Amino acid sequence: MKKLLCLILTLALCINSIAIISADSIYNPLTNELKEFLSLIVSSFGKDYNISKTDLSELSYGSIIYAYTVLNGELSESQVKYIPIYYDNEVYGVIEKFPNGIGGYNYSYSEGYAEELNDFLAHNHSVVIVGAESGMIAYNEDDVAVLSGTFENSYINILESESEQLSYTTVSHSIPLDVESSMQQAEVNATNEVYTNYLNVPAKTQYNIYTCWAACVASVGCYKTNLYYTAQGVSDHTQVNNHGLASIVETQSALQAVFGLQSTIKNAPSILTIKNLINNDKPMISFFLVYDSNGNISGNGHVVVVRGYATSEYTFAISFMEPSTGTFKVQTVSNGNDITISVNNTVYHYWKYLKLA
Repeated sequence: MKKLLCLILTLALCINSIAIISADSIYNPLTNELKEFLSLIVSSFGKDYNISKTDLSELSYGSIIYAYTVLNGELSESQVKYIPIYYDNEVYGVIEKFPNGIGGYNYSYSEGYAEELNDFLAHNHSVVIVGAESGMIAYNEDDVAVLSGTFENSYINILESESEQLSYTTVSHSIPLDVESSMQQAEVNATNEVYTNYLNVPAKTQYNIYTCWAACVASVGCYKTNLYYTAQGVSDHTQVNNHGLASIVETQSALQAVFGLQSTIKNAPSILTIKNLINNDKPMISFFLVYDSNGNISGNGHVVVVRGYATSEYTFAISFMEPSTGTFKVQTVSNGNDITISVNNTVYHYWKYLKLA
C-alpha cells in the first residue's frame, strides 16, 4: 500500500512538473516585449496615435517581416525587422525592431505607413520590405507598393535580378498581445510610474529626399513662433541649392532667417540632456548619420525633431517628428552612448543637434 501511495505521489509530482514545463514553453518573450512597449510607452503619448483610440485588449501582431536595403546599387539584408500591429483585422501601426549595439534591441512604433502596408497585405500573402535613401516599399514578385518617399525604377530592377536572395514572409495576425483593456492599462501605467513629456510640434513632410531639414525647421519654427511654413516654403525662402540639400550650418541659418530663432550646434546629447531640453520647452532639430563597416560616413544622413520622451523604471524612449512620412514615432533608447533611429530600413546614429537659445 505504501509503495502504491509513493507511486501515486511520484506520478502527481511528474504531472505537475510537466504542466509547469508546458506553461514555460508557451511563454513568448516577443509578445511580452511588444506588450510592454505598446501598453506602457506608446499608449502614454495618447492622441498622437490611432491605437490610443482602440481597446488595447483586442490588439494582435503579425509575423515578423524581413527587410532589405538598396545602397550604392547593391542589395543587402537589413538589421531592421517589421512587426505589423493589428486591430479589427487591419494594420493599425508597425513596430520596427533593430539591434541596439549592446546585445539587445530597440523598438519603434509608427503609424506613418500603416494604411499602405495594410492595403498591400490585403491582396498579397507574401512580402518583404525594401528601403533606400529615397523611400521604402512593400514588395513581392507580383506586386509593389510605396510605403514612404519615392522608390526609383532602377531599385526595382535590382530586386528583380536578385529575387532569389529575398526571404518572403507569409504574414499572419493571429497572435494576441493580451494587453489589458484601456481602463486597466491606465491603472498599470500609474503603478509602473511611466512619466511622459512631449511638445506639440506640428508634423511636417519633406517634399523630396533632401529636404528633411526644411520640414524640421518648419516644424520647430511654427511651434515656437506660430508662423506657418511648409518644408517647401522654408527651402524657397532660404534659396538653398543642390536640390534642397542643406548642411547643419545652413539649417541653423534657415531657422534664424525664416523664424528669427537663434541656436547653437551641439554634439549628440545624453539622455539627461534630452529630458532637460524637452522639460524646458526646447524641441531639438536632430541630425543623424549612417556609418559603413569602416566607420566612414555613408549617404546624406537624416534630420528629425526630437520633441518628447517617456521614462519608467526600466525603459527610456524618445518621441520624434519623422519628416519622411510627416508623422510621429516613439522609440526605445537602450544605449545612451549611441542613440540610433530606424528610417527606411536604415539605422542612423545621432550626430549633432541645434539647441535653441
